[in-house]
Amino acid sequence: MYRKIIVAIALGGIEKGEKILRKAASLLDDGGEIIALNVIEDVPSYVAIELPANMVEDAMQDSRDKLQALLTTTGVTATVEIANGPPAKAIISTAESHGADLIIVASHVPDFSNYFIGATADRVVRHAKCSVLVERQKICFLRPCGLSRRFPAGALCRSCAPAGSMRRLQSGYETDWRAWPSSTAFAGLMINTN
Repeated sequence: MYRKIIVAIALGGIEKGEKILRKAASLLDDGGEIIALNVIEDVPSYVAIELPANMVEDAMQDSRDKLQALLTTTGVTATVEIANGPPAKAIISTAESHGADLIIVASHVPDFSNYFIGATADRVVRHAKCSVLVERQKICFLRPCGLSRRFPAGALCRSCAPAGSMRRLQSGYETDWRAWPSSTAFAGLMINTN
């Protein structure tokens, strides 16, 4: 389907990275190329003065090592690229410089800051000149997963939802349903928040 795919991976969400790398491999044409991209944000100059001179180089090497380990874990063949700067701009410029026909990014559960600043995925979708696939995150209610601890009935699994999205449940239904966006739809005990 696609000849060149940019997979933007935030190293804070390795599980999402595995998922979107596998998605990219399933969408790739024979002979196509996947570029696994991580972006290191610029450090403000007033902070950079106090940091070691080689900090950016060390961070780039650390990111390269982590991406390579992720590729080894997933078994996906890809070129590793590390960029520096604002994430959305770096993702878009990398896609343009490589002539990519698809960018894959993972979404996250939006918090209050997204309404002022905007998420990286939102900016990429609005400004990219190629197709963009946003892999959405699902949140579970009391689903036992390998990462979660056991919680009493009525609690939301903390590994699947950030603290800002925690809601108490009563009889399997959310008690504060008005807090969720109007587009939220229930599918069994799973909801898609993005």
